[in-house]
Amino acid sequence: MGINIAGVSNIKNLYPAAAAKGAYKAEPAGEPNGGVSLSQKAKDYQAVKNSLAEVPDVRADVVDDIINRIKSGKYNVGSDDVADKMIRTAFGI
Repeated sequence: MGINIAGVSNIKNLYPAAAAKGAYKAEPAGEPNGGVSLSQKAKDYQAVKNSLAEVPDVRADVVDDIINRIKSGKYNVGSDDVADKMIRTAFGI
């Protein structure tokens, strides 16, 4: 396999006018001095995300209540409830 270098000069001559006018120069992006500007939607999203980060993953008061009810023998789950939960979990309902 050989390389035909005669075609290379033809390729570089395809866009000489555009290159001379500076059409390929990149413009600086963002704010002056390198700052970033966020949309209102992005700011709202960030506020909600920060608020949710403060909420605990587990509601300790609910867990403690269930633990106390189990220990005292007052926590009873019916077999229908267990079967229903198993079916919903298995089928993603």
